[in-house]
Amino acid sequence: MVKRILLGGIVLSVALSATLCQGQESERSTFSRLFGGSPAVAYSARQPDDPIDQLRRNLMEQMRAASQSLQMLEAVKRELARETAKKDADEPTRRGEDGFRALYTIDRDGSKAKYLTAAPGMISSSSPEFSHDGTMVAFDAVGTVGSLGDCHLFVYALEGPFKGMFKDFGCGNVPTWSPDDKQIAYMLNPGNPCGVEWGTWIMNADGSQRKRLCNAWYPRFSPDGKLLQVYASQSSAIHVIEPNGRNERKIVGETMPVKYGGGTWSPEGNRIVFIGTRDGKEHLATVAVDDDDERSIRILYTERDEDRALVGPPTWSPDGKQIVLAIQDRKNSRRSSGRWHNTYLHSISAEVPDEPVLLQPTKAGLINRSPMWSPDGKTIVFSSER
Repeated sequence: MVKRILLGGIVLSVALSATLCQGQESERSTFSRLFGGSPAVAYSARQPDDPIDQLRRNLMEQMRAASQSLQMLEAVKRELARETAKKDADEPTRRGEDGFRALYTIDRDGSKAKYLTAAPGMISSSSPEFSHDGTMVAFDAVGTVGSLGDCHLFVYALEGPFKGMFKDFGCGNVPTWSPDDKQIAYMLNPGNPCGVEWGTWIMNADGSQRKRLCNAWYPRFSPDGKLLQVYASQSSAIHVIEPNGRNERKIVGETMPVKYGGGTWSPEGNRIVFIGTRDGKEHLATVAVDDDDERSIRILYTERDEDRALVGPPTWSPDGKQIVLAIQDRKNSRRSSGRWHNTYLHSISAEVPDEPVLLQPTKAGLINRSPMWSPDGKTIVFSSER
């Protein structure tokens, strides 16, 4: 049964019958798409070519398009919110308070300094070293300024399925990868919260099978993985020791005491670069690993400016041509307290004695130290407060 009614001066047909025409079924499906259900009453114009009917249809199409656009916008907003939350969790942003240090990278010519990462929840990240395949960087971090005893070891994934993720290995400082990236040697400070003996330790790269090696700090694997060079702080000397803890022997320290931080290996593994003192001066020097009487010491640079101090450890480029180290500017200081304040990276030739050159065009930040090369020699990673 069909009943005619007058609505706003327009004659419409109200369908009261359960059987509707094909056009009415089309209207029912439109309502279902737009509002999620069927209308209780379906309206149709009395005449198919009525302009009011066409206007109504156009309006419904616009409403449907607007609804779809709104739904798409809400979906995009939800996706952006999820991505932002994931990024905030995986890639901590730089904090602004004094003492915050993060890891940065820079090209070997001093250009393109870029923020890399920082350990989540930690005030200072330092001592970075790339894995030999270039997919990870190991480093240490502390939760409060100056709390070196409470330092943690971290590994940050640069590539691969775990890109952007951190692994916290607990207590430890100054990690170094074995050449096959299967082991990590590190140091522990006295009074560490893990309650274990200080010194140089070694573990598998997954954190298992931890073993103490010796009473020394700042371990660095030799290129062939057969030796570790370590810094014996009690005697200001550099020793070498096998990764199994055997055959420890002194390399340098008698005629030229080694400054804090020890040294790093040449690419060939036959020499070690370090910072030492002699005759009241600080020197950047190298020594042969097989030399027990220190006759092979070769001085590359002597610091004669009393307002500057050489800061170790220096690091040798993979091609053997360049050495990068930090130099502390005591005169033009922007902050007077602190062991590493006002330190800036410098580059010097590893082949002939020369003057170190500021790596960046200008002095940036308050602390720049712990430089280490990428495996391909194109990039340097370092710790900086800036």
